[in-house]
Amino acid sequence: MKTIEDVQQYKDVQQYFEQKSREYGSKKAFFASKEYAAIYPAVKAIYDKYHARQTTTAMAALKENGIAVGDRVYAPAYGWAGRVIGGVVIIRNGLPYVRFDEPTMTTAGLRRFMRWHKGWGK
Repeated sequence: MKTIEDVQQYKDVQQYFEQKSREYGSKKAFFASKEYAAIYPAVKAIYDKYHARQTTTAMAALKENGIAVGDRVYAPAYGWAGRVIGGVVIIRNGLPYVRFDEPTMTTAGLRRFMRWHKGWGK
C-alpha cells in the first residue's frame, strides 16, 4: 500500500496509518504532518461510510432482539460467581451502549459504559 488512493476500506486506512506511523516514527508525528492534513477528507469519507454501516447493523440487531433505547438490560458477569451486571441502553455517537448501574471492572479496566451486544438481554 503506497498511497491513500489505494485505500478503500476502514481496515485499509488502519494499515495505511500503521505504515505511515513507522515512516514518521510515531502516529502522533504522522497525524501532525501536512501529509495527513491533505488526506484527511478522504479518510473522513471512508470512516463516515464505515460508521454509517456499523450504526445501521447495530440498531438492526438491537431491534431484532426486542430491545429499545432506554430499556434496562442485564448480562452475566463471568468469573464473578453468578453476579449479573445491569444497565440502561443509551446511544453514544450513533451506536447502542449500555450505561452500567455502577462502575464495573472489565478486561479493559473500570468502565461505566460498554458497547451493547447480543449477550445483553432484558
